[in-house]
Amino acid sequence: MIYRSYHVAIGFALILFISSPILADSYYIWPLKIQPELTSKFCDYRAGHFHGGLDIRTQGRIGLPCYAIDDGYVYRVNTSFRGFGKALYLKLKDGRIAVYGHLSDFGLGLDDRILKGQLKDKKFDQDLYFTASEFPVKKGQQVALSGQSGGSAPHLHLEIRSSANNPLNPLEFGYGIKDNSSPQFDDLAIRYYQKGYSPADPCEIEILKAIGSGGGFSIPDTIISDGYLTLSVSGGDRASAGFLYGFYGLKLLLDDSLIFQMVSDSLSFNTTRELTYVRDLELIRMFGDQKKIDNDENIFFRLYIPPHAEQFFWGKFGDNAGVIPPDNKNGHIRKIEIIGLDENRNQSSLILYVRSPELSEPQPLSYGGNAASRIFNFQTLVRPIAVKMQYRRSPEAAFRNIKANMSSKVIDENGQSAFLNTIKFMATGASGDYRYRVVDASGITSAWVYVLDLRSNERLTIDGSPDFLRVKFYSGVTSIAPTIMVTNSSQNFELPMVADGPESFEADIMGKALSGITKFK
Repeated sequence: MIYRSYHVAIGFALILFISSPILADSYYIWPLKIQPELTSKFCDYRAGHFHGGLDIRTQGRIGLPCYAIDDGYVYRVNTSFRGFGKALYLKLKDGRIAVYGHLSDFGLGLDDRILKGQLKDKKFDQDLYFTASEFPVKKGQQVALSGQSGGSAPHLHLEIRSSANNPLNPLEFGYGIKDNSSPQFDDLAIRYYQKGYSPADPCEIEILKAIGSGGGFSIPDTIISDGYLTLSVSGGDRASAGFLYGFYGLKLLLDDSLIFQMVSDSLSFNTTRELTYVRDLELIRMFGDQKKIDNDENIFFRLYIPPHAEQFFWGKFGDNAGVIPPDNKNGHIRKIEIIGLDENRNQSSLILYVRSPELSEPQPLSYGGNAASRIFNFQTLVRPIAVKMQYRRSPEAAFRNIKANMSSKVIDENGQSAFLNTIKFMATGASGDYRYRVVDASGITSAWVYVLDLRSNERLTIDGSPDFLRVKFYSGVTSIAPTIMVTNSSQNFELPMVADGPESFEADIMGKALSGITKFK
C-alpha cells in the first residue's frame, strides 16, 4: 500500500489547582501550616522531563515558614538562579530525602555558611554537603522560608526521594487529597499498523470521543481492524474544584486479561527525559496550542510500552506490552477495557470492542476528480452492495459520514470473475482524509481504506496489476518531485517519482509483493 502517516513532535502543558485538606493519618507532616493547595503533581510534564514532586501554593506570598516533615538532618543546600533556586535537602530518619525548592531563605544558620562559600568562590551558585551532626532537625522544626527563587511564581516545590535518590510520589506517603470523584476519559487515540508493530512503522491515527460519566465510559462504534493496534487515552481526575489531574494509574485488559499497567509512583533521573514513552507527544501536538503549559487537557497516556523503555511505571511489564495483535479470525469480536485510577484508588472504566473484518480490503486502482466531485475505482472478488464513506479535515477531528454512490461491473481478473467498483461523491472543498469500506450481500464488511485527499487541481492515478503498478501524479503547482511511501506485509520503502513533463510525475512499481496494496498518498 502506498501510505501516508503523521509524524509530529509535541509541546504541551499542565496546570493543576486543587484545594483540599490533607488526610489525618499522614506519614509525614505537611511542610507548610496553611491549607494545602496543589498547582502541580508528581509526573507532570516539564519542558521534556517529568515533574519530580508537588508544587504547593503559598497564597501568592514569599516568606512562609517551612517545616521539617520528619526527623533527620540537613545534608545538602544548593543555590542557583535557575532550577530550584535556593534548595534544601533533608536526609530523613527512614533514609529517604526531602527536597524543598524555590526558597527565599534558609534557617538553622545555613545562610551564614552559604554566604562564606559565595564570598570565597566569588559566585552565587553553591552546592554544599553536611554531616549528620552539623544540622540535625526534628519533625515540625522550621528549616527555611518559602519563596520564588529560580525564576518561578511564589510556591514551594516538595519532593520525596528514595535513599537511592529516585523521586517518589509524595501522595503515597500520607499527603493524600480528599477526593471521592472517579477519573474521566475524554478521548481514545488508535494507531492502526498494517505491517506489524514498531514505533517507526507507518500507521493510521484515529481519535474517538469517549461517551459516559461517573465511572462508566464507552466508545459506541465497534473498531474494525485486521492489523496491530496501539491505544492512548486522554482525561484524568477532576477534583471538587473542577481542575484536572492526570491519571495516577492505567490498566488495559483484552478479553479480561491484563496486558498492560502503568502506575505513577516513582521516577528515575536516568530516564526522566523519556517522557514520550509514557505520554504520546505526537498525538498531543495535533491539538496545537489550545492549552497552556502544565494543563492536563489533551494529554495522551500510552497504553503500551515502546521498545527499550526503562521507566519504573510498568512493574512486571516489558517492551511492547499493551500492543494488540490481529487475531486473524474473520468477524471475531474482542472486548477491550481500560481502567483509570487516581491516588485515592477511585477508578473508572472505558469499554470498547474491536472486530476483525470478514472481507479483504478493497484494492485501489485509481483516484481522481475535480473541484466538485471525487471518484475512487477499486476491485473486489465479491460484489459489494453498499459502501460507507467518511471524511475528516484533520487528524484530530472525528470522521463524519458523507453521501456516496457506488456502481459495480463484472471483469475478468486472471481467469477469475471479479468486480470493478466505482465510488462517486461530492468534494468537500478542503484537504483532509477520506476512508471507505464496503459491505456484501450478507452484511459483512471490509476493513477501512484510507485516502489523503488532494487539492482540486491535482490528479493521481494508479493502474496496472499486482505485478506492475504505474503511478502518475499531476500537481499543477509544484515542480518538486514527490516521494511515494509504499508498505505492505513484506516490505516498506520510499520511491521518488520522476518528472514526466511540466508539473507531472510518474513512478513504476514492480514485484508480486505489491499484491494487496490498499493505501496511497
